[in-house]
Amino acid sequence: MTIEQKAKELAEAIKETEEYKELSSAHARLKLDVAAQDLIEKIQKLQDDIHRAQMEGQPVDNAKFDEIKALHVTAGQNETINRLFKNQEKFNEVMQSVSEKITRELY
Repeated sequence: MTIEQKAKELAEAIKETEEYKELSSAHARLKLDVAAQDLIEKIQKLQDDIHRAQMEGQPVDNAKFDEIKALHVTAGQNETINRLFKNQEKFNEVMQSVSEKITRELY
């Protein structure tokens, strides 16, 4: 069996975890929540604008930081976004654990 085949088996096993299923469900719910989608898009655009300005050595207006803070507060009050973030965090923990186990086996 090749390493690619083993990787595919691992991916299939990960898809069977509760954490993956809950994350998939949260993503599906997000697709149905237009307000949550718009909020995430606004945050991402603003973060991109700030990052771009910083990379170009341009000063970033404090109003942009205030706006992004306000958007994060609003996002924190959105149940769809909260669910997505919590499930993403749980899934990341699973992936971290898998990565650590692989690393331990290599060394």
